[in-house]
Amino acid sequence: MRRATAEEQKAYAADFALPGMLCGKVFRSAEAHARLVKLDTGKASRIPGVRAVITAADVADVRYGAAVKDEPVFASDIVRYRGQAVAAVAAISLEAAEAAIAAIEAVYEPLPPVFDLAAALGPGAPLVHEGWQSYVAIPILQRDGNVCNRARIICGDVERGWAEADRIFEHRFTTAMVHQGYTEPRAAVASWDSGQVTVWSNTQLPFDLQSTLAEILAIAPSKIRVIVPGVGGGFGGKLRVGVEHFAALLAKKAGRPVKIMTTGEEELTAAYPRQGTLIELKTGVTRDGRLTARQGRIYFDTGAFAGSGPGVASVATMVLAGPYRTPNLFLEGYAVYTNKTNCGSYRAPSGPQANFAVESQMDIIADALGIDPLELRLRNIVREGDEGPTGQVLTAVGLEECLLKVAEAIRWNDRRPAPGRGKGIACGWWTTTGGSSGVYVKINPDGTVALNTGAVEIGTGALTGAAQVLAEELGVDLTDISVVSADTFSTPFDFGAQGSRTAFAVGNACRAAAADLRRMLFAQALMGWSGGWLSDGSVSAIDTTDELRTAYTVFGIGFAAISVIFILLNAHALRLADRIGLNAGERIFTRMRRQDWCEQVGICLLSIALARWLPMWNVLEFSAPGMIYMLNAATGWISGRHYRREFARLSAPGA
Repeated sequence: MRRATAEEQKAYAADFALPGMLCGKVFRSAEAHARLVKLDTGKASRIPGVRAVITAADVADVRYGAAVKDEPVFASDIVRYRGQAVAAVAAISLEAAEAAIAAIEAVYEPLPPVFDLAAALGPGAPLVHEGWQSYVAIPILQRDGNVCNRARIICGDVERGWAEADRIFEHRFTTAMVHQGYTEPRAAVASWDSGQVTVWSNTQLPFDLQSTLAEILAIAPSKIRVIVPGVGGGFGGKLRVGVEHFAALLAKKAGRPVKIMTTGEEELTAAYPRQGTLIELKTGVTRDGRLTARQGRIYFDTGAFAGSGPGVASVATMVLAGPYRTPNLFLEGYAVYTNKTNCGSYRAPSGPQANFAVESQMDIIADALGIDPLELRLRNIVREGDEGPTGQVLTAVGLEECLLKVAEAIRWNDRRPAPGRGKGIACGWWTTTGGSSGVYVKINPDGTVALNTGAVEIGTGALTGAAQVLAEELGVDLTDISVVSADTFSTPFDFGAQGSRTAFAVGNACRAAAADLRRMLFAQALMGWSGGWLSDGSVSAIDTTDELRTAYTVFGIGFAAISVIFILLNAHALRLADRIGLNAGERIFTRMRRQDWCEQVGICLLSIALARWLPMWNVLEFSAPGMIYMLNAATGWISGRHYRREFARLSAPGA
């Protein structure tokens, strides 16, 4: 697979630079919860080399957020966590920008902070957002005070489950906030031109970022272009807007490109770490280890703003159920405001926290009942055809096989080989994020293939996998695929690199596009192309995984007679070779598999024959390699075999 440009192959957002670019820095709150009494940026603006200083007074009065629009660009009256943005500067050097930040004067009036879940949920707790009811939010969210969402799963009757249980276990678990630990800090470069802004960012969601910037900048999304260079790790920490809006606002005011990159301190005080949690679990079981009921509550410390907290709280209820047959469930997830840094996603958001509690309790139950922990799980796991807690019928369930193979591999029968040493086993389930992924696939005149996708490669190899799928479907080598990705102006929409979805979604979009492309090749060969021939001989197709749209443009294909003749091709390959001569065919291809020699020669010779014998269909304008590719692809599809094709570029006979 080839990247389209050296820049896409090598440059990371942290390394990206433009001529005349300024350095941006953000002035952040030193208080966790306080009233902003005074903000003086006069000295900062007079520092030599400073080109722009902005505060809340310089930007639109808007709030943004994924589920709850509760976050402003800059704090204007109340700061809600230590590290919240209050102002930003742009200067000709990092030193000048840092000097300007140091020159900004802020005076605060402290307010009672809320630092833990118990304090936030207690009676009479200070509200992190006194005006929470005025915020725009997704209608289905259950909000109240410091709770920005409550989600529930209810199945059966837990009271009946308690009555059926021989033992009831109750436990409480806690987990801490955790930063994703990506190597490359968040970085962005912004540049304006004629009312349009281009942002180079290491975001995982370029199209979501485009929409968020449109809200913040109060301009149409079509005026915003987001391009993603290389990304030095994300793991969910780069899903939402980080510093891109500051760079865009500073660049607009300064009239020059601006780059902002976070420091290590900013990553630990003003990023999007995994939420800390408090988990309460109550589980009923029979003497032989059958689960009868489970009641659970998981509280997420989502920080000063909702972020991804509401969605995470919802997903957590599924994980609390676990991959077990539990007839009675009452599970709740809460996203709770505190005066801490905003939180976000980190590799299966909510999964590690909830699964840690569930599987820890399963081990506790096994020990208390004197049942092997593996056996306890095998007695309760879901199987093919079972119904999940939300009503989904489960298919392709291989959990029992997986557990048994793992146990064999780690020699589970010898799980306590020595004092102070032991082995553990656990299981869980997870959901894959949905969302649309579009691809644009083009067969070039030389037989190579261009894959255009809006997806972001964050180091997982997902786009390489998608290119492998496309190569296999079209019967070409992986090295013949060129990939252009993650540019909101030139690539199809993609839901983003999140939720373990990219390889699956983009790969299936490639499969759909390849199938449609083959179908159109045959259809056009049968029907002819009424608009005449174009000289580049290219074929292209676009498709999306959710089949919202399919559009095709097919060039350089015609001759209704081709389909009829090529069906008889295998039987007459040698006769055609003898009649026309092998030299002509040998000039067309450079390499082929020996076992397919006759078939390949026949295809090549047929295309030459048609080019010579049918001049009335404007064959002088068609590209021979494009036609040969179509014939080879069609033959490979019918026979079920794929071929390596590397054709020499030819001009049409007589051109």
